[in-house]
Amino acid sequence: MKKLLIVIVLFAVSIALDAQVIQVDRLDPSGARQIMTTGTSVKIEGYPYTFKLVAFTKGDSSLWSLSVNSEAFISDNSEMLLKLDNDEIVHLWAGKVSVSTYSTPEHYITFHFGSISTTFVDPVQEKNYYTSFFPLTDEQLALLERHAIKKIRISLGPSYLEKGSGLRKLSSWLSKGSRVIKERMQNPMVGPKSITDGF
Repeated sequence: MKKLLIVIVLFAVSIALDAQVIQVDRLDPSGARQIMTTGTSVKIEGYPYTFKLVAFTKGDSSLWSLSVNSEAFISDNSEMLLKLDNDEIVHLWAGKVSVSTYSTPEHYITFHFGSISTTFVDPVQEKNYYTSFFPLTDEQLALLERHAIKKIRISLGPSYLEKGSGLRKLSSWLSKGSRVIKERMQNPMVGPKSITDGF
């Protein structure tokens, strides 16, 4: 009985962790409504990438994008290829890339060799963090909703990074994300709460 209860609890926790929620629902300065999901992370050749699905709506039209964040280089002309389980390829191009810089803290590394200890200082390092939106057409979004991604390739200037397995989570996440955003689009936007509400 305990084993069954543990399995049920683990299953419920795994579903909750994979749940899609809306992270952003706001009006941008142009009056378009921006709705964005929480992200999912995928390591591609050792580099962590965070993907978020975004929709911009104004009136009856919607523009969809895949937001991609990483320490790996993304340029304004970067490309992403998504090979689907039906062997179709979704080809995406990066929009405007923003680059932010952050510092890694200085820390000490100590090695012990018998009775001898050696300490090295790993100095503060400046690192870049790249963010770009890869626009999606309605047809591309429909393909991603219906088919699993079996391979991904992202350009890094003259070279690229690639991953050919373990993409089931990304596929499931994209499908759920588009469904959650479309459900949210059916509801009017709720204005931001004032800091004094309910105080």
